[in-house]
Amino acid sequence: QVIMWDVELSSSHDLLIAHNRLCLMRILGACKFAHFGIPCVTYSAARRGSNGPRALRTASHLYGIPPLSASEKLQVKNADVLTSFTVKCVNRLRSRGIACTVENPHTSLLWRLPTFQAYLLHPEVEYVLPSFCMFGARWRKRTVFLCRGLPEMYLGR
Repeated sequence: QVIMWDVELSSSHDLLIAHNRLCLMRILGACKFAHFGIPCVTYSAARRGSNGPRALRTASHLYGIPPLSASEKLQVKNADVLTSFTVKCVNRLRSRGIACTVENPHTSLLWRLPTFQAYLLHPEVEYVLPSFCMFGARWRKRTVFLCRGLPEMYLGR
């Protein structure tokens, strides 16, 4: 059985609501594998300003570039809540020997957070860097998967 948990499905899947995080945490205790895709909006290196939204984080301001507007602060805070929850889930799954992956773009500032830097050094964690692209596109979308507990045959080697 596969269970998908995404705010796009319904408000009962909104992980910014504490009760929903508790529900998902209970479900995780019985799973055999979990995949997490943290929204990259505030961690994105593609946010450069000029013709698009300005950057909300940098390598030297991982928790937000001061000064942030009220709406930007809320975006950063919400992303931090989801990131913190993902870290709690990964730690719980690791303590129970359950395989999991975390996905974000290769250039995401998420990977520079101290928690994820520590994961990258962990001997049980595999760093997998595939490239995705749309047929005929002149660019590729490099995505990182931090994988724990997956047999090598699943890692695209």
